[in-house]
Parts: sequence; structure tokens; C-alpha cells
Amino acid sequence: MLKWIVCLYLMTSSTVFAEKSKISLNPIIAKELLELFDSTNTLHKFLFEKKDPQIKSQISQVSKRVEKVISVSKVEEQKGPHLNRILNTIHKELNLAQSVSGEDRIRFLQNAYKQFVMLYQSYEINKKYNVFFCNMDRSVWIQEETKDKKKNIPKNPFQPESHCGRKV
Repeated sequence: MLKWIVCLYLMTSSTVFAEKSKISLNPIIAKELLELFDSTNTLHKFLFEKKDPQIKSQISQVSKRVEKVISVSKVEEQKGPHLNRILNTIHKELNLAQSVSGEDRIRFLQNAYKQFVMLYQSYEINKKYNVFFCNMDRSVWIQEETKDKKKNIPKNPFQPESHCGRKV
């Protein structure tokens, strides 16, 4: 009996503490996703610096990049409809963010960034990003990891003045 309890404990603890593996993609989709994340990183920078004219322009650029990834990933749809659902949600949220301003824009961008985080955490992206969470506004975002660890401080794109955020 004790043997079964120990065995059951070891089986459950190994699955609980096992590291999640990410889904690998074909090289063409992986390259497009990497370019999408680079474009998202630029949007993050403009949001943090509150550069409103560039924000609107960059939202458009990111949206176009999402469209391109969607068109490339349609071929893989039978293998991974999850990817297309995330991309379509991002595209919808970015389009809504383009049509409004102020708090509404921030809300739609927060929703888009939640999907970007899910994308980054689910699929293999050949670039290092950090995922951050702010408990004040319940937002999550990704930001490119720098070689200088001191510069990897959270830069909340939705509340730049708050310095809120911790690495997830």
C-alpha cells in the first residue's frame, strides 16, 4: 500500500513540476512570427514613450504583419488551428484599437498583448523575450530581453509612469 502511495506521489509531482514544452513550427511560420514579435517590440517602445502618432502607425504595421502570418499559417491550419485563432484574435483587437483612442485603445491593446503573450508562451520563438505582469491594471506584455540584465526592468506600455510589473 505504501509503495502505491509513493508511486502515485512521484507520478503526480513529476507532471506538476515538469517544464512545459513549446510547440515547434515550420521555419517559414517561425520566421514570420519572429518578424511579428520584432514589430510588436517597436509598438511596445512607442507605447512606453507615449508617442501617439507613431503608435497608430505601428498598430497598422503590426496588424499587417499579423495578416501576413495568418496567410502563411493557413497551410498549417489542420496541424495547428490554435495558432490561427490567436492570430485572428490579435488582428481583431488591433483593428479595434486603430479605430478608437484613449482608454478604449489601451483596453484593446491590452487584449492584443494578452494574445501575444499566449503566442510567445505556446510556440517556439527564436528570440528571448521577457513576459511581465502588472497587478495594478492586470496587464501582461512582452519585452525584448537585453544582454544587460540591469536594463531588463519592466516597462509597462499601458501605464509607463507607474513602473508596475514583475517578470512572469
